Amino acid sequence: MRVSIILALTLLACSCAPGVEQPRHTLLPTTALARRIRALQNPDGHDTHALKTRLANIRRDVGSFVVRQIDAYPAISNCDLQKQLDAAFAFEYEGCGGRDDRNSGEPRVFAVPWGPRTSPRVFVIEYGVWFGFYGGGSETVLESYVWDRDGGAHAGAGLVPAAFSGLLTQADEVGWFADSDSCWVLISGSVGGGSGRVIGGSAAVFEVSAEAVKAVWNAPPRIGNVVAYAHPFSSRWELEYADVKRFYAELPNASLPDIYQVDYARHSYTRLVHIPQ
Repeated sequence: MRVSIILALTLLACSCAPGVEQPRHTLLPTTALARRIRALQNPDGHDTHALKTRLANIRRDVGSFVVRQIDAYPAISNCDLQKQLDAAFAFEYEGCGGRDDRNSGEPRVFAVPWGPRTSPRVFVIEYGVWFGFYGGGSETVLESYVWDRDGGAHAGAGLVPAAFSGLLTQADEVGWFADSDSCWVLISGSVGGGSGRVIGGSAAVFEVSAEAVKAVWNAPPRIGNVVAYAHPFSSRWELEYADVKRFYAELPNASLPDIYQVDYARHSYTRLVHIPQ
């Protein structure tokens, strides 16, 4: 009994010691957000202005939830936050960061792991919005959020890349630049509802920070059958694709693999492989 009392007093003293922060671990309910997203992703028609309004409303609602979730749980892992967004977008959570984590439109979250002295902390979030029809019926959203020890969480920068309008996309983390607290994200995808021997698509790498989202690399134009992967542990990304014009003309070297290597020191990249198949 005496030992138990001493242990309890010791734990209480540690938890109340000055300078020791006990992070909150609160996961917010996602039901209301899921209901809102479901309603907004079922438009009555193809009116361009109406779809833009619906997309803006989804971004607003998702952004509000993300800010509240980070504020409620500043130490939340990228996987736990992704699980929350999976629930909101009606995806079955199957883990994060693996090869199975590549469903088109499924939210992806990238963040530097939490540390007791972490501040600020940048979150990079990508998700797709699918309005259920071919041609302009889907958009890709890429945004950053920031948590600061003094100011809490707030939205950073955001972009809806025009080049990916109408494509069903996936996202991979290429790597983080510690000096600028920015993340390179590989986005790739194919036309939703497309058919044929070559399904049009594209890929790009974006640099996402608290202040801006910008493309640092773009795949060649007029390509299809796109397959792209990033390998953050080796700081590389690779792309396999078909040149549409050469493919249908049955010309040689119509399919290509490309491999790129990140140069962190120069904040740049080099192409390592470009071999006609």
